[in-house]
Amino acid sequence: MDNIKLNKPEFLYIEACNFIDYPKGGTLSFALQLLKVFGNKMALVGYTDNKEECGKWTIKNINGVNYYFFGISVKKKTTKKPIIPARITSFFELKKNLKRIASISVNKVFTQTPQFALLLNNSYFTNKCFCFAGTTNSVEISRYRYLRFLSKIYEKKLFKALSTFQVILAAADQEAIQALKVRSNKILQNKEIISFPTRFDDKIFFPQNKIDCRKKLGLDVNKKIFVVSGRLSWVKGWKFLIESFNNFLYKFDENAILIFVGDGEDKKKIESYAKELNINDKIIITGMKAPEEVSLYLNACDIYLCGSYYEGWSTAMTEALGCGCPIVSTNVSGAKDMILENQNGFIVFERDPIIFSSKMYNTLYLKNASNLSYNISKKY
Repeated sequence: MDNIKLNKPEFLYIEACNFIDYPKGGTLSFALQLLKVFGNKMALVGYTDNKEECGKWTIKNINGVNYYFFGISVKKKTTKKPIIPARITSFFELKKNLKRIASISVNKVFTQTPQFALLLNNSYFTNKCFCFAGTTNSVEISRYRYLRFLSKIYEKKLFKALSTFQVILAAADQEAIQALKVRSNKILQNKEIISFPTRFDDKIFFPQNKIDCRKKLGLDVNKKIFVVSGRLSWVKGWKFLIESFNNFLYKFDENAILIFVGDGEDKKKIESYAKELNINDKIIITGMKAPEEVSLYLNACDIYLCGSYYEGWSTAMTEALGCGCPIVSTNVSGAKDMILENQNGFIVFERDPIIFSSKMYNTLYLKNASNLSYNISKKY
């Protein structure tokens, strides 16, 4: 190991990311927040792009801070769907290295990666904490259809492993947590699961002048602009949002655009569907953007949209609140806490594009919605 000396870490943070910039999404956002809070009180275990850091403890500098770091595998940045699901490959990559990871002799461990939790049911760690990023069965909604057949077996094993954990958190509301306990078939029924809403960085996501942001991004200052942010995947409900937007154009105002801020496996499907509806000139896909630029898009929009089938506590929605965005959303976990009906937006309980588009229109004329969203964001 390098000659740099660090204090012994207080706990291990084992996660399916590189703690810098890959893969984009809620897991990485949460990891970056923990780095700001705990610094090198944590030792980090995750992905690396440097084979010299793989399979052993090294010291890694991340944003000017030195950490004990263990790379379980070398990962190249890509948005392409891997042939073998990452949840499977990362499981075996961690399993192969677990004994060497434990050699640092730190018995406290935290993760929010379910497949890693399955491996922590052992004698290496006596104090374990897990955080559900969402309370739905992630295998049941996997983009790999063949994996979905294993969803019940997978979840039963996960519940059994978590029954040995000392602390369980969930980025979800109480309603979703209770549904999770019922689904565990009594395994977690008597376990305390603490609601732990997602946080956002208010140094990045804060209200800015809408016109100035539009000019910086080269967007028309006179159009109605709707923004969606996050992974371009079916589970985020992109088809439903496009249909709702199309209805908005037809029924309410054709001088509007819909912007998807992000990237993902369904990018081409979105482009194809927009072309099929002949509204491809009114839909923009930005690709992956740095958080500071995501903030510009949020501040440039009139309304933030969420059409997801499932969410934990949506990081993207908390960021939208931080920028003072009115919100129209489907009924996902946390929405009832972040949206006050007919005040800073609406929750749509039916997946009906006609109803959703009418709420988009109504939200445009809510008074003081932006200030209310910003005030709600202070909780997160």
